[in-house]
Amino acid sequence: MKIKMILTNAFSPDVRVYKEAKYLVSQGHEVEVLCWDKTPEKGLPRVEKQDGIRIRRFGISAIEGTGYKQIVAYLSFIHQCRKYLKRRKCDVLHCHDLDGAIVGYLARKRFVFDMHEFYDKGGKVRKKLSHIIGCFLAKRSVGNIYVSSLNLEAYGKGIEDRFFPLRNYCDSSMFRGCNKIPSDVLRIAYIGRVRNQIKEFAALFKAVKDLERVRVDIYGDGPDLEQLRVMAEKNENVTIHGAFNGLEDSVDIFRNTDVSYVAYDPTNPNYQGEFEPVKLFEAMFTGTPIIATQSLNPGRFAVDKGVGLAVDTRSDEELKEAICYLRDNPKAMKGFESRMKEISKEYDWNNVVQILDKVYETVKNTR
Repeated sequence: MKIKMILTNAFSPDVRVYKEAKYLVSQGHEVEVLCWDKTPEKGLPRVEKQDGIRIRRFGISAIEGTGYKQIVAYLSFIHQCRKYLKRRKCDVLHCHDLDGAIVGYLARKRFVFDMHEFYDKGGKVRKKLSHIIGCFLAKRSVGNIYVSSLNLEAYGKGIEDRFFPLRNYCDSSMFRGCNKIPSDVLRIAYIGRVRNQIKEFAALFKAVKDLERVRVDIYGDGPDLEQLRVMAEKNENVTIHGAFNGLEDSVDIFRNTDVSYVAYDPTNPNYQGEFEPVKLFEAMFTGTPIIATQSLNPGRFAVDKGVGLAVDTRSDEELKEAICYLRDNPKAMKGFESRMKEISKEYDWNNVVQILDKVYETVKNTR
């Protein structure tokens, strides 16, 4: 089957999209990812191929995280995708997230709606509009993939047979041989996009400012990156590394990480319910204990599974207490690490990705 994926980021790479595309290629499908590169000045290749996945980037400048201010650039991306698709054979579009699914619908092609997150969030008007659009697109797609059951509950009424769960698990093969490099310093890392978490980072930076044998590393880009650089300027225990390649750099990052900081805004609707960031499962496969937001699912997971600590990640005092406990208790760290490696096989991407076969069997049988 000839599959064109629609992605509103530059695939630099987007690890979940890469894992799905790689699996589909392994099953004999032809996959091309059509990406929106919002920072073409960074010089990513316009066209390239990775592990059998074709990638085509449309360079249309926009500032990420500015919402409706990106509308003109977004419309240009839609236009370029439609123009490109008119000249090429395509059996189905595989559209990532709500903005990608809108592109798929407007391209007048059959499409799969891949829901990476929950979209009914924001103010009353935005929340209602997102719900209407989400329901509309789910009903007109030939298949829907979801991470959180909130999507099924919100958009799946009457079409449950076209909804397929695909959890945000980690590909265990990426972390084979990922052994820790010993250090006398407790190395705490946040690994991922930095957006809407300023309060969580402010508390962390304050907690470690005067601590001995503690270091914080922030890996990832996003709308909050420059503000984090300013916040960390006078804190010798914090280093902001910026963007990284999730496929090429993750092993080295985890080798030099003792604790993974899994902290998010507890009031954000997108992080409610079964929210499971991939970094949670990457920590599992690398034996990296976590400190997580106690009121969100990763915090509950840490306590229930015995793989780390759950605290109020907006409280520098609670964070400081947790960090000192882990730094000064190697036995507790070893216990968390052993438990993680013991149960990690339950959260392996390779045991769940086969759901894509069912998705594309549905696509094949739907005309």
